[in-house]
Amino acid sequence: MSRHGPRELFGPGDRKILNNGFVAIKVDRERRPEIDEIYMLATHLLTEQSGGWPNNVVLTPRLMPFFAGTYFPRDNFEDLLQQISLQWAVNNEAIRQEGHRVAGLIDRIMRHRTAAENITPDVVETAVLSATKDFDLIYGGIGSSAKFPRESLLLFLLDQAEKNGNETALEIVTKTLDSMVWGGLHDHVGGGFHRYTVDQKWIVPHFEKMLYNQAGIGRALIQAHRITGNQRYEDAARRLFDFVLRDMKSETGGFYAAFDADSTGGGNVVEEGLFYVWTLDDLKTAFGRRGRRICDPNIWRNKSRKLRRPQRRPSRPRSR
Repeated sequence: MSRHGPRELFGPGDRKILNNGFVAIKVDRERRPEIDEIYMLATHLLTEQSGGWPNNVVLTPRLMPFFAGTYFPRDNFEDLLQQISLQWAVNNEAIRQEGHRVAGLIDRIMRHRTAAENITPDVVETAVLSATKDFDLIYGGIGSSAKFPRESLLLFLLDQAEKNGNETALEIVTKTLDSMVWGGLHDHVGGGFHRYTVDQKWIVPHFEKMLYNQAGIGRALIQAHRITGNQRYEDAARRLFDFVLRDMKSETGGFYAAFDADSTGGGNVVEEGLFYVWTLDDLKTAFGRRGRRICDPNIWRNKSRKLRRPQRRPSRPRSR
C-alpha cells in the first residue's frame, strides 16, 4: 500500500466493513519482498495484467487468493468490499475452488523459481559484486532514484568487511552511512532516521519514522563504528537510541511501531513533514545569519528547509 493509501482509500464505511468481515493485513514490500513477490504473482494470475502498487489481494481463511487489484478509488471501495462479502456468502464453494487453483499455480511457479542451493564463498562474492554494480558512487546507497537505508544489505556488507577484510564492501557502507548521517534522512534535532528519501541525494525524506528502521540502522552504525572507529557513527547511534527510548517507548513499556509523516499545524491542517522543517525566517530568528548554513539549500515545501544541524523541536507528531 502506498504511504497515502489509508487516508485516500478508506472511509468510515470501509473501515467498518473491513473490521466486520475481513482480517486486514498490511505488508511492507521493502521489508518483506518475498511476500510481496507471492501476492504480486497472485495479482498477475487473477487479473492477467502487470500489477502494481498498492496491491490489494483478498484471501480465503486458508490463505488462498481469489480476488486482486491495484488502486481502487475511495468512492468505489465500499461497494467492492460489500460485493466480495456477498459473493463469499452465496458462492463460497466456487470461490474456495478458485483460491485453490490460484494457490496451486503460485506454488508451482515459486518452486521453479526458488530452487535451493548451498551458500558458498562464490555465492557470497556474487552478492557483494551485485551490490557494487548498483552502488551510487557519488551519493552512496543503492540505485539512482529514491534512496532506502537497505539495512539488511548494509549489515551483510559489514559482515564481509569485518570477517573477510573486504574493503569494497566497507567502502559501500561507509559512503552510504555518511550520506545518511549528514543528509535529510537523519533527524538532526531529535535523533533517529526517517524511512527513505524521495531523491537520489538523500535530501528530502518521507518523514515517517519506523521502529524497524531505527533497529537496523542502529546495528549498522554500531558495527561500522567497531570496524572504523569513526566517532560520527557512535554519536548518531547514541542519539538514535536516545530517540527510541525517549519518544517511541510507550507508558506501558512497549514500543510504538512508527511516527506518522504527517503533523497538524495551524488551523488543524495536516501536512507531511511539518514537524521537521523550518522556514528561513524561523532559522534567522533562532540563529541569525548562521541560519542559512545549517539547513539544506533545497526548498522542501512552502519555502521550508530541512535542517542539517540541531534545533529545538516544535510539537511532536503522532505515534502509532
